[in-house]
Amino acid sequence: MEARSVHLLTWNVGRSVDALWLAIGHIARKLSARQQGPWIVALQEVPVRDLPEMLLGDQIRTRSQGTLGLVTYLEGQGPARTRSAKCIVSTLDLVAEKPPRQEKEHGRFVGAAFADLRGEWRDLAVACVHAVSKKDPRGRESADRHAAARELRSAVERFAGGRPLAVLGDLNADPYEEELLHEEGWYAFRERERLRCWQDKPGRSHGGPRGLFNPMWGLLRDASPWGTLAYDKRPHTAKLWHHMDQILVSDELADHLAPPEILETLNAEDGEQKLTTAGGKRTRYSDHLPVYAALRVNEVNRCHPSNSN
Repeated sequence: MEARSVHLLTWNVGRSVDALWLAIGHIARKLSARQQGPWIVALQEVPVRDLPEMLLGDQIRTRSQGTLGLVTYLEGQGPARTRSAKCIVSTLDLVAEKPPRQEKEHGRFVGAAFADLRGEWRDLAVACVHAVSKKDPRGRESADRHAAARELRSAVERFAGGRPLAVLGDLNADPYEEELLHEEGWYAFRERERLRCWQDKPGRSHGGPRGLFNPMWGLLRDASPWGTLAYDKRPHTAKLWHHMDQILVSDELADHLAPPEILETLNAEDGEQKLTTAGGKRTRYSDHLPVYAALRVNEVNRCHPSNSN
């Protein structure tokens, strides 16, 4: 059987129209080059003032020559000049025809956009999330961020309903921070083996959250790319690079997800376009860098044959 992957990409485009179209163009070129498998793209901070939902959908279809479409769209709150949206973009044959459910913003979390998928793997649930920022008054204290993570995770799990889950987005925390590690937050494990021990723990099925696998730990290293976000605003942090943009998956998917990559270049019309300045010390276009990973669909379908019925 020919190997086939679902390509996952997440990028906080930082309210930059240029960054948004660069991402769409990159994926369209990959598709035209016959890169096997569909794409699911989670975008955060899409500029609402310049691109309301209808215009965004039309532009995505036009700029991708009909290969990509807008799946789900959730607009934020606040003044129009600073308001942004979260959305999921995908190849058109992969997405459910009915509008996906959405959780509106409330309380302390920023929000999530959701998509039910169909086709080869209709049981996969995908969430595009944008967690509360440390700069936001709602996220300055660790306890508030932890509560926000718990609320956002709860919304994601209500949507997923126990199905295999991929969470893509800007979590506004590094993999080692409390809101990522704690059982009442994202409960994202560094190692597949520890995740499996938790999932197989006697009595766990009667209570407690399911764990998620966080492959971003493999990118914590003293080498380029140093992270996904260049951010050194004190007093929030004295560290320059952070790994706040992440891809998390549920246990069923952990063994089938290729190691993620932080992308420092994207394919543009005139060749490779660098997303960082000289020396890779700062970002261009957006203050974030995209994260990409491939999910091997055929391998998962062999392990979960009900998904291919």
